[in-house]
Amino acid sequence: MKVIKMVMIVVLAIITSCKTQKSVSNIQNMSALPNVIIYKTKADYFDFVPITMSADKKEIISYPAPTDLKNESGLTYPAKLKKGFLLDNRGINENSVFTTITYEQYSKLKEPPTLQYFYTHIKDKNPFIEILNLGKRTEFKDLVNEVNVLLEKKLK
Repeated sequence: MKVIKMVMIVVLAIITSCKTQKSVSNIQNMSALPNVIIYKTKADYFDFVPITMSADKKEIISYPAPTDLKNESGLTYPAKLKKGFLLDNRGINENSVFTTITYEQYSKLKEPPTLQYFYTHIKDKNPFIEILNLGKRTEFKDLVNEVNVLLEKKLK
């Protein structure tokens, strides 16, 4: 009888820990959902690959793999919005900078360039006129149209 109770306690503990782990996992996945970032730049950087630097713009923090620039419909260019804004599809933030490398060129590479190459090919360390975080992508049903409506209301 003691063995059966012990086995039941162990099974119950395993089941409980699995459910708890699943809940934590779901919470983490929800917080990892991408945000809607729109931005306007000082110049036309539409074709150029962004990378992310530290807040002081001295160190490169992240950059995409060449395969990250491709999806099922082509290259992951930003979407053009009203009022000169662009909708990010790459993971841009206020510490992003643009390189002199185009999406087309970069997507054909077998591996990313060296950090030194990136450092010497930064086009603009302070490219943004405005950058806005509009919340989670899941909060929008028709992303581009809804963001354009928000831009029209905001900029009237």
